[in-house]
Amino acid sequence: MLKVTIDMYSGKPNPEFSITDKNAAEGILKEIALNKGVMTDADAPNQNQSGLGYRGINISLESDYLPQFFALPESFGLANGYSMLESKGSEIVEKLLHNFSNYSDGIESNFESNLNKWVISQMKNIPFKKFPSGNKLKPFELEDINPTCPYEKVTFEPNFWNNSEHIRKNNCYNFASNRRTDSYAQPGRAVGQMYNQITCNEVTRGAIADGCSRTDNCFTEEEIPRFLMALVIAPGPEFSDYHWYRQCIDGNWAHKPGSTPARLTDNSGRIITEPSIADRGPYTEFCGYMLCPKSTKIY
Repeated sequence: MLKVTIDMYSGKPNPEFSITDKNAAEGILKEIALNKGVMTDADAPNQNQSGLGYRGINISLESDYLPQFFALPESFGLANGYSMLESKGSEIVEKLLHNFSNYSDGIESNFESNLNKWVISQMKNIPFKKFPSGNKLKPFELEDINPTCPYEKVTFEPNFWNNSEHIRKNNCYNFASNRRTDSYAQPGRAVGQMYNQITCNEVTRGAIADGCSRTDNCFTEEEIPRFLMALVIAPGPEFSDYHWYRQCIDGNWAHKPGSTPARLTDNSGRIITEPSIADRGPYTEFCGYMLCPKSTKIY
């Protein structure tokens, strides 16, 4: 009946759950239909909504009659900071998140209940903890800050990633490796060696299994193009995810936060001259740099 997606991750697939109980689904839609100002367009994400961390709630009506009966679009966004009735939208979503596990026979979920409080706090505009300027890099990262191996830089081409056919099927790892697979790629999955947990070492291990390398291991010209990527981690415990950046031809960096548009700016709207000091929201751990050669396989 209803599919609810929490738009919050960049690397991992977003958490979502389905409400198949007819009365529960129609009760939610009735309240939304009486307050249509709570909705935003889920199919045309605003650049300002495309930062790292919580970005809003997307609802899809998976039924032939529901859109017509309630005069609602087939999919729309809620509680993302851009609706006309934002407080009412947040109220509806908070009620939905508090009660989703209570719908009898109505829930299929990969949304962990312990994330409820975190999502609600972000929805109420409690700011993310900003990246602290005094953070120190780990010893193995210090070697990677100034890569000595040759690599290529390409022009930032957002239209290749941001069109409606591909934008929601490709994430930060697709963008950083410059491979539009439409599979929401995960480090290591292509070769059966996907990361086991969200840590710098584990996600790096998965990328190396795919064919990437630390920047102290050079690739020959046969591997052109070789892209320079940077990895960061949101360490949890409530929010745990990874995110990748790629350097562009002008020396600045671009990224694609999850299923949202590729962009050149950080969470504060500033051009990313160096990802280690950019505003990355909850992605507070900087893991270092890697090279992605032509032979890399991702899925």
